[in-house]
Amino acid sequence: MKLSVILAAASLTALLSGPSLAQQEDSSSSPPPQEPTALATSQHNQNANSSIDPETRKNWGALASLAGGYWLWKIDGTEGSLLLEYSWKEPGRVLEVRQEGVASTWELKSNGKLVLRDANGNDTKEKWIVAADGTVSRKKKGYGGDFILRLQPAGADRVTFTVQKEKNALNPPTRGSYVRLNEEEVALAKAERMRIVDGVFDREDGASYVVLAQEGDTLLAKGPSMSFPFKREQGAEYRLGSPSNDLVMVYRIVDPTTVELFEEGNEKASLVRFTRRHGTNAQPTELAPGVYGRPGTSPAQANSYTLSGGVLAQAASYGVQHYRQGADGFFRSELYDGVVRVVDPYTIEFIPRNAGTPPHKIVRLANSSPTAFADAQRAEDEAERQWRIEEARMAAEDAQLARLEEQYEADNPPEVTTNNMGGFVGGLLKGWSEATAKNDAMEQSMRDSANEAIARGRAEYARRQAEEARREDTRLAAIERAQDAREQQAAFARQEQARLNSAPQIGAAANTPQPRASAGGTISQSSGLASKSVRVWLAVGMEATDRNTINPSCYSNTFTVDVEWDPKGWGNHGRVADAVAPLKSAFIAKCSQHGKPTSSSPNTWAEGLQDGFATKPQHAQHFYVNM
Repeated sequence: MKLSVILAAASLTALLSGPSLAQQEDSSSSPPPQEPTALATSQHNQNANSSIDPETRKNWGALASLAGGYWLWKIDGTEGSLLLEYSWKEPGRVLEVRQEGVASTWELKSNGKLVLRDANGNDTKEKWIVAADGTVSRKKKGYGGDFILRLQPAGADRVTFTVQKEKNALNPPTRGSYVRLNEEEVALAKAERMRIVDGVFDREDGASYVVLAQEGDTLLAKGPSMSFPFKREQGAEYRLGSPSNDLVMVYRIVDPTTVELFEEGNEKASLVRFTRRHGTNAQPTELAPGVYGRPGTSPAQANSYTLSGGVLAQAASYGVQHYRQGADGFFRSELYDGVVRVVDPYTIEFIPRNAGTPPHKIVRLANSSPTAFADAQRAEDEAERQWRIEEARMAAEDAQLARLEEQYEADNPPEVTTNNMGGFVGGLLKGWSEATAKNDAMEQSMRDSANEAIARGRAEYARRQAEEARREDTRLAAIERAQDAREQQAAFARQEQARLNSAPQIGAAANTPQPRASAGGTISQSSGLASKSVRVWLAVGMEATDRNTINPSCYSNTFTVDVEWDPKGWGNHGRVADAVAPLKSAFIAKCSQHGKPTSSSPNTWAEGLQDGFATKPQHAQHFYVNM
């Protein structure tokens, strides 16, 4: 069995050592106070829905059926779905729908017309019509003509919808439904959509910490030299099993800043809780020194990094490059056209200025030496020292050559006579030519000697590095062989469990000091920020069909978001991206009514930040939706 597998099981079990959360709760004299849940509000809305007067049902139709409770919105035959909450803000007059914290509202005007307002409160200018049978319809222009959306009640817990072209409908309509969820279904749906705020999570008793990052259905627990991938199986629980025995460790997400770790089958005795060190605030600049590269990169092709005093230093073959931290928390260098972000103590992200180039992350490589940066710096200093020595020697030889030339001129004065001027000039030119040739030969000899010394110095340093690497490989191989021998003799079961509990913890040993924030501290905002409404629009590629002659895309209308704006340009891209992020899922859902988007992450164009903002493509085969 590989050493990495053993260390994984050992490290995860070690996190559970010390007083458990269950033991702490048992010592409490009184139970925690019960807080009202969102389901209580949902039940209240559902009860209110059942008592809506006939006039309200007449004015709202199928929308009145949605009022009160949580609904799962889904297009038939597709995998994706949306969790929506409908509730009356003003019964019979204003209906609110929420999706992941973004709210839109329908408003019944005094003239009986229904108006839909977006998340910014702007009228979408859509015409909604309620029929006598409760069907609610809306006409909207799209590619190839006008499209009709119809909502129709189908019982107390279901509302169906169809989308079809009004005229010359060659294709079958797109169908889907809203299904009301009960209390357990809502809890499961929320858990499946819950995400943590990546960063450092401290154990409640302060005995250890772990670095967590969520990527899709994988929760990564990061350590100094490896990451442990926990896979989601249901709800908000992520599991990692050990092939050495039946031990299965489970991470459960309680909320975006709290997780619980326990051994499956022994939850009450082993459960411990971890809380994000900085709450929902940005991750401070803490970085474990070592060799960083993209996953799978050879250490020989990677670079060493270290962080100190708000300066991120990169040691490469061409020298040391420095990235300095700005007021927005990002790092910048004159040699890199973009910004750099320290994601967590083991991850660095490079974000190019060009919006068309995706960002990329590098991670601390396995078996990375914490002195890698210092080793690279020493190699650079040694090469510089050798060059200085040769430079001083060349200067000394130049001075000696000058003294020899002066001595030669003193020992061989020219014989000047009025009747032999030609001989004097010829002798002078001959002496000058000989001295020049001698000087050139001496300079070439000094250059050759300097190059040979530098080459010898670099070869010796490379030899020493190779020897150290060979010794380290030999040491690790010996450790692994010894570990395999112990495994063959072990009796597994509880004896193996006891040994695993004494192994080192993820991220820090018992005597390892906790990482501290650098002098840069937590990312702070500049005092010169001011609120500003920024005009933006979104775009995403769409899968082409046989009818397309171009690669179609879906574009939103131009709308505004309010951000804290820095006139100097620091951090404006990031703040605009944060403001637009909650709207992207709604945009993708609207584009899905016209076809299949090629990505779930649309691009953002913002006025004053992207050059192409004012030139939104216009073509009959593109799709345009209203946010």
